[in-house]
Amino acid sequence: MKTILVPIDFSDNSFNAALYALDLTNGGKTILHLLNVYHIPNPLKALPLEIIITPDELKANSDSFLNQFASRLKELRPNSSPIICVSQNGFTVQEINHYANFIHADLIVMGMRGSGILRENLLGSTTTGLIANSGTPILVIPENTPYRIPKKILFASDGAAIHSQSHLKILFLFARHFGSTIDILTVLSKENFHKRDSIVDDLERSFINADHCYHFVEMENANASINNFISRNETDLLVMLPRKHNFLERLFQRSHTRSLAFHTHIPLLTLPD
Repeated sequence: MKTILVPIDFSDNSFNAALYALDLTNGGKTILHLLNVYHIPNPLKALPLEIIITPDELKANSDSFLNQFASRLKELRPNSSPIICVSQNGFTVQEINHYANFIHADLIVMGMRGSGILRENLLGSTTTGLIANSGTPILVIPENTPYRIPKKILFASDGAAIHSQSHLKILFLFARHFGSTIDILTVLSKENFHKRDSIVDDLERSFINADHCYHFVEMENANASINNFISRNETDLLVMLPRKHNFLERLFQRSHTRSLAFHTHIPLLTLPD
């Protein structure tokens, strides 16, 4: 990887995500970009006179906080990759996507809020918006999760054919770089469970050069099955190809409360369509 983008909101979660990104590169030649997107209130005159702040002051504050943020990272990882700090005014998801495209980012690394329950009000609308719309792989780091070499990777699939190897490029990059094994866990409805052999045939074309094995579970038990698999096998990284959110949404809708949809205490890598 040449370029990693870490969106920063100055929270502990974004600091942990940035630290994770530095550990992932392990002092290599990868450049780490820290991006803070701030928003200028419109209109400024709607604010009380005593708290009015100019656009220049907003940018100066963002620049200052980012430099302090980067200094803290360098203190903890003095031999880490180069860090570039950028402040940008605008709407968060659009600006992150625009900047990721501008720098040709190989990966976006973001922190997850709360307990790691994968739903919009805890994962955050910014992250879910990026997962749905970004053309860049996104690595989501749960709160307080320390870096661990991803030796065991779980690829959760909905059984649909993967039409382009480019979708899996960063997954194979991780697997080669870290010597990882890939478990492919396919979630199927009861009526499609008989298609396991044909699904293996389709997936084998994509995974033929990777160290991998196949597993199948029914959609009705998907949440528990994936979590149990992660726990039993001490999985280090969960990977999904959300297909514009449809796979994730189908998992969500299986929850009776539609709140405890998916829980992960390990990093989640989502791949673009």
